[in-house]
Amino acid sequence: FFVRNFIEQEKLAEAEALLQILAADKFFPERLKTTWNEYTAYLLYKEKQFDSAAFYLSKALPNANTKLETARWEYLIAQMYSLSNQDSLSVVWYEKAISHTTDPLMDVYARLNIVALSSDKKVNAVNFHLSQLLAMAKKEKYQGFRDLIYYAAAELEIRQNHLKNAENWLYKSINYSEGNNIQKSKSYFLLAETLYKNKKYIPASAAYDSLSISLLNATEASTVNQKKSPLKRIALSLQSVNREDSLQRIALLPEPEREALLKALLKKLRKEKGLKDTDSETSF
Repeated sequence: FFVRNFIEQEKLAEAEALLQILAADKFFPERLKTTWNEYTAYLLYKEKQFDSAAFYLSKALPNANTKLETARWEYLIAQMYSLSNQDSLSVVWYEKAISHTTDPLMDVYARLNIVALSSDKKVNAVNFHLSQLLAMAKKEKYQGFRDLIYYAAAELEIRQNHLKNAENWLYKSINYSEGNNIQKSKSYFLLAETLYKNKKYIPASAAYDSLSISLLNATEASTVNQKKSPLKRIALSLQSVNREDSLQRIALLPEPEREALLKALLKKLRKEKGLKDTDSETSF
């Protein structure tokens, strides 16, 4: 406890000295060695010696009280190895965290981190973790996290430049984001960016209009502020052009076909408004 108090008070030299004294004590109890490893890891973490901190924390894992706590420590070990540019070790520990965690958020982000670290070295890494995410979305215990899962799936599709697939997962993410406005805005933002990249300017503009800028991070908010107004003008112009093209196509149809098309359109509009349809009302 003295060691932890020293560390919390930023008295790192004193904490290190005490740990060295304990390590040199031949009567130091074997049962406390995992605790020594844990505090050593914490000290090294505070000193930003992340690779050494990760090593000692791995030796302290028996101190974790639950399976979830074990997974959290493994996730932290993976992060520290990543900060030390030891990507292969980081991947190993993310995979350990996945195998132990009961937290869907940890599972999703561990998979995303693995893909980011290993996609250049493991050809099927993206597709493997994408399939695992989509399988998770079908399981009952993950139903409340489908918005995040589909969002993560979209990110993996975008890494492979599968923009159409990404759009599909983002629409699903938005559909399941009821009650989670932050995730919904993030999904709308990524959808808008994906549609924009795919030159689908009208739906991209609509997606920007549907999000709450205040719920985005600073970089995302800046992107929206830069693109939203110009894209809105482009979308309105494209809608005018599309409407004019549609009217001209209708005007060029033979009269029987034109009348049938207009009747069908009127019937559809009345149905959408909940109005009763009659033959007399749809005649021209």
